[in-house]
Amino acid sequence: MPLTFTKQRAAYSLSKIKIKEAEYYLLDKQNLIMVKWNNYRNDFMNLEKQILINNAIQNNNRALLTGEETKFKMGESSLFLVNSREQKVLDTQEKLNEIYTKRFKTIQYLNWLVGSW
Repeated sequence: MPLTFTKQRAAYSLSKIKIKEAEYYLLDKQNLIMVKWNNYRNDFMNLEKQILINNAIQNNNRALLTGEETKFKMGESSLFLVNSREQKVLDTQEKLNEIYTKRFKTIQYLNWLVGSW
């Protein structure tokens, strides 16, 4: 029987190293998932704030459109001004829809990261 089991010791050391490598790989993946989670969560919170702001902008533009239509009915405004107010309302609605779409995608990414499909 040999006094030193160098082959077996080397194999044992190699397997220890492989286990450590797998642990580090797992930690790396966990950190990567946490970073993605935090990024998507921050995106979601920012999109919620943007929705609130753009809803207020949308309401203000509708109020301006209503006022412009009233002025037009009284003869103090032009059709060009009414059309430009309508265009602003449509632009803000389009922007709001884009934000809602981004928010929905962010929610889906968060669900995917959690694994709740």
